[in-house]
Order: sequence, then C-alpha cells, then structure tokens
Amino acid sequence: MLPTAERLGLVRETLEILVNRGTSLSNLARTQEAMATLLGAMALAQYNELPVVEVRAMINLSFSAEADEPRVERSREALELVQRYGLRQFAPYLLSNRVEAALAMGEWDDAGRVVEEFAATAINAGEGDQLRSMVLDIEILRGAAGAREIETAYGLFEGSDPQVAAGEMESRARVALVEGRFEDAFDLYLAVLDRHSAAGQSAMAEAGHVALWLRDAERIAHARRRLETRQGRIVRNHLRVVDAGVAAIGGHTADALTLYREALRLWREVGYRYHLAMTEIDMAWALDAGLPEVTEAAEEARGIIWDELRAEPLLRILERGLAAPVGAPQALPGSVRRAASSRAEAAT
Repeated sequence: MLPTAERLGLVRETLEILVNRGTSLSNLARTQEAMATLLGAMALAQYNELPVVEVRAMINLSFSAEADEPRVERSREALELVQRYGLRQFAPYLLSNRVEAALAMGEWDDAGRVVEEFAATAINAGEGDQLRSMVLDIEILRGAAGAREIETAYGLFEGSDPQVAAGEMESRARVALVEGRFEDAFDLYLAVLDRHSAAGQSAMAEAGHVALWLRDAERIAHARRRLETRQGRIVRNHLRVVDAGVAAIGGHTADALTLYREALRLWREVGYRYHLAMTEIDMAWALDAGLPEVTEAAEEARGIIWDELRAEPLLRILERGLAAPVGAPQALPGSVRRAASSRAEAAT
C-alpha cells in the first residue's frame, strides 16, 4: 500500500500508513525504528498541515518513548494542537499520556494544571470528573487520596475494559505502598499485569521497589522476571535498579554502588525525577545508611520528594528505610545473583 500511496501522491494516506507502521514496530519492541518512523511522520504531517495525522503520530510516539527515549515524548505539544484545532476526541488519550510522563518526570503540578484546563471546558460534569480522575495516582502518592477516591473515580467508567481495571488495581497498589503495606502493594502490582498484560512499566518497577523494601528474595526474583519480558533502555534501567538491590542485600556493596550510580545517571539524563527519588529510597533500604553515597542520595531524595513532588508519604518511607537495620547478607536464587553480578561487571 505504501508504494502505491506515494506513487499516486497521496500524502495524507502515506503518512497515515507510516504512523501505523511506527505503532506496529513499537509493538514488536523495535523502538528505535518506531521512534524514527513516527518522528518523521510527525514532522511531515506538520509541514503538510495535517494536524490529525500529526496528533496520531504524537500519541503513538509516547508508547515508544516510554520504553526507550522519554525526551522525544510529545504529549504536551499534541495537547496544544488539540486546543488549537478543536480535536477534542484525542484529548483523553493525550491527557493520559501527559499525566503518565509527568508522573515519571516529577512534573506533578503541571499535570494537574493541564488536566484542569481541559476538565473546565468539558461538555458536561461527567466528562470533567473523568478527566480530573487522571491525576488520581499523583494525589495518592501525595497522601491526598485513598480507597474512597478510587471508588468514586473508577465508578465513572462503564464496561469491563481491562486497561481501566488495571488502572484501578495500580491505584490500589499505590495506596498500599504509601500506607506502608508493602506485601499488599506487591500483590496488587502483580494483579495489574495479570489484568492487562500490556500495562506500562510503572507497576513492574514499583513491584521491584516494594519487594526490595521487604527484603523478600522470592518477590524480588518474581519482579525481575516480569521486567525481563520487556524491551527498551528504560526497562533495562529499572532492571538495573533491581539488580543493584540484589547485590546490596546479598552483601556485595561495591557491585550495588556501581549499579546504583549507573541507574541514577540515566534517570538524571532523561529527567525522570520520580524514578530517581524511588531509586534513592531503595539505596536507603538496601545499604548501610552511614555510607557517604547513601547519605548523598538520601539528601537528594528529600529535596525531590519534599520540594518538587510534595509527597510526604514517600518521605516517611525514605526515613523508615534509613532507620532500618541492614541485616545479614541474604541468599537469593542463583540466576538472580548471576544476573546482578554480570550487570555490575558490564557497568564498570
């Protein structure tokens, strides 16, 4: 179809096919090809004044960007196009993408502001409430929402969409996390993936965090296996964080610090402030609080959590980790130990 569309000079159709191709490449975990294809289609759509095609490319680009290169994510620009051209039908998808990206980047206040702008111009109160529910997880992580707000928010959605069911489960997992119910949180994060196998990386990553805080070898191994099923350098960095924890609680402090340094470097490079703070919380739980690297990480985490995110529950978890005894080195499954050791060697 693509050669025919191009031969006939069908620019819109050619770009639509390229957007579909980029999305298919994302689904095949060929993220670099996907991003190159979608960025090219997006640019050409802009040059040819085809805003619908441009917005579609931006929506699908978010999926590849999450896996490999967050800096190419374009939901903010896409929302501006939606407002400029009145393409309201794309707003829910783009707001969801924007909030997810903003959560990872620590741009929580900006996410709330953008959502409120669209909610304030909703066609009815129901649509406005649905849009406002998109920042529910940010409110949960700040300790400003809980089980009652989840019931209200997800009661606005009809049907049995597995993505909606997975979203509700992830919200419940985060309530358990901020309440310090780490075992419940871990089980709920796994339920997210069982409900919707294509769920984003956040559930797998946060399952890894709470498994480490529990110092539970079986749960850590399970979280690691889940992460291994996905592709992309962002997923690989989440996996690196798990392996750093494995090395730490196994008594291999030097390997752990090597892996943590590399993980923190990438989070800073791509601007993932939330994941940066969560990794530093891991260091507080897994390593001796007297280590200079842990002291430095904890100080940075406090600044992010308190000054940027205003997430007091996460600050309590950090301080709890710093106060917890490190304990004796813990035995982990051989395959997990070997993977962590190999990753540490590769990072040196």
